[in-house]
Amino acid sequence: MSFFETNKYVTRREFLQKSTVVGASFILSENSKIMRNSPNILWIMTDDQRVDSLHCYGSSWAKSPNVDALAVSGVLFRNAISQSPVCAPSRTSMLSGKYCRSVGLMANRGKVKEGTYPLTRKFSENGYQLTNIGKLGSSMPGYKIFDNTIDSPGYGGPAASPFELINEFKGKEKEFGVIKLPDFVIISGTYPLPEERTEHAITTTNAIDFIENRLREPFFLRVSMISPHTPVMPPKPYDTMFDPDEIPLPLPTEEELKSKPEFERIKLMQFSGSAGRITNKEVKKAWASYYGLTASVDHQVGRLLEVMKKNNLIDNTIVIFTSDQGVQMGEHGIFMKRNFYEQTVLSPLILSWPGHIPDGKVIDTQVELVDLLPTLLELVNIPQEKGIHGKSLLPLITGKTYKLREETFSEIDHSSSQYPFLTEGTGRRVMIRTEEWKLIYFVDKTNPDGALYNLQEDPGEVKNLYYSPKYKEIIKKLEAIVTDWNAST
Repeated sequence: MSFFETNKYVTRREFLQKSTVVGASFILSENSKIMRNSPNILWIMTDDQRVDSLHCYGSSWAKSPNVDALAVSGVLFRNAISQSPVCAPSRTSMLSGKYCRSVGLMANRGKVKEGTYPLTRKFSENGYQLTNIGKLGSSMPGYKIFDNTIDSPGYGGPAASPFELINEFKGKEKEFGVIKLPDFVIISGTYPLPEERTEHAITTTNAIDFIENRLREPFFLRVSMISPHTPVMPPKPYDTMFDPDEIPLPLPTEEELKSKPEFERIKLMQFSGSAGRITNKEVKKAWASYYGLTASVDHQVGRLLEVMKKNNLIDNTIVIFTSDQGVQMGEHGIFMKRNFYEQTVLSPLILSWPGHIPDGKVIDTQVELVDLLPTLLELVNIPQEKGIHGKSLLPLITGKTYKLREETFSEIDHSSSQYPFLTEGTGRRVMIRTEEWKLIYFVDKTNPDGALYNLQEDPGEVKNLYYSPKYKEIIKKLEAIVTDWNAST
């Protein structure tokens, strides 16, 4: 069943009318830069996806053949850092090419500063058919981020969201293997309808309809799936694809938990803590559910790439695969995000354009998600926007340089959280990451605690060195860099 038959938001006629109106905005002036031979852009974006859910990132047990194939045909960034450990700030930063503090959004609740310009508009102004299908997750006053946005069907549409299904099947939680953290957070369970009814499957079907009925080229299409965001409920057969005991993720020790900052031991533990709240067996079951859901997402990526090949579009299309950030799955005693552990701040980032950028290349040096759109602008020869913080990754891709940044940054303002108990005694928490060190602290000093990890000696971030006098000078040096970064952005 096609998107136009199933989608309650827009009919085929309405879609074509909308697209025609969009097309009218492309009436060319003498200075127009529309380029008929310019590459299409397909941006596949997931939500809360960890890098270790992909085989190409080194997880021998992960099931991701389609994303792996994309990595083989392009460039994989092993250390791409999200600018915020929650969705809306991360997405806004990525779309604007600016850091979260600069755009004024550092939590999922809040307003973007007036005049924040989405870099996607540069593509529209230069002749691209600019469309988003699925989750938008960001708004910028006074600007349309995409010319046409087809709403995600995951909530109230033809896909039945896990939230709705759990209400519908209330009392049958055991039948569907549901494990909850707080009452509203489902970290494990089986989606009780076929895979084609999931949000990520219907979003993919919508995208396939767009590709097969596109009005013209070049197009810039973002396919934005909500999965594998919580509630974590993979459909069959993905719900039993992984043996919980065979996924090699670490469980925290009491000694590790005692060394963590007070904010994590109390506030985050209250929000999404697993230690002492659910059993280790349930934690492992949640792992299996999460990686089953990411395998289902990979299947949808395969559907999308197959239709691109069928329509002879792959060779003239830049394909990007990324997410907004990752999540915790019980490591360090917590689930979900709002933290700066590697599993949360690292995001998959893969770029492929056969014949134009190298294939099978892996870049280890750290980059930021804020660099993505500046890279795309340079790849299609559109002039860069002034005053942005993102840098084109092209010098790394072509080998002209081996490093763009000495430090990367991520931030969140817990005082603006939509969850009241996270706002008390908290404020803006910042992470600075170098190749050796990671410092996390409340830059506004609303809370005196923090964390320091030596990433080379302790890649699992088990031993918090923040309170040791031995590292006082390192902390002071890193804080000074953050101060300069604040001033410059």
